[in-house]
Amino acid sequence: MKLQNTVRHLVQFSLFTMVMTFGLVPSAYAISFNLSWTGNSGTKLTGTFEGTANNDGLIGTVNGINSITAFNVTFTDSANNAPVTYNLSDLNSPTSSPNFNFIYDTNSKKILQSGDPLTSTGFSIGSDSGYLLESTSSNGINFTDNISFTYNDIGITGSLNATPVPFESSPVAPLTVLPILGLMGFYRQRQRRKHNKNDICLVL
Repeated sequence: MKLQNTVRHLVQFSLFTMVMTFGLVPSAYAISFNLSWTGNSGTKLTGTFEGTANNDGLIGTVNGINSITAFNVTFTDSANNAPVTYNLSDLNSPTSSPNFNFIYDTNSKKILQSGDPLTSTGFSIGSDSGYLLESTSSNGINFTDNISFTYNDIGITGSLNATPVPFESSPVAPLTVLPILGLMGFYRQRQRRKHNKNDICLVL
């Protein structure tokens, strides 16, 4: 009986460990996305971002709280000049202007971009001393070249797109499952031996 209880407790502990490890317990967790936008003249934005959704399913600069944990974008102009890259630190810098604004809705699976740049339904990514991509309520998405003042562009698709990064299973998973299966097999084998022994006693 003592061995049986020990095996049961080990199985329960292993299952609990799996749940905590692979996020099966409801909790806040970071989600990763790829970003893309292409303008009429071939200007491009590519990048990634990661963040944690709030209770409304929003990731980003919501009500003055930034739930984005990573943000990296690269602008490439239509002449294929040297790309310009911004990370979250660049965009959140106290000297950065305009203020970084970006919200992704996990419910609609879309970036909010119907409003003006610094509103709760719009976005602003970049710098007024570099490359700047902004939404507007009346003119779609605007790209402005504040480096050479050569290129101005409007999004050909009218949208900045985000695609979830596929979840990659952890290589630790098989190592966690195998001990559980082994313990269950050991317990079942022991139970069979116990029943066989009882059957022999009854025959005698």
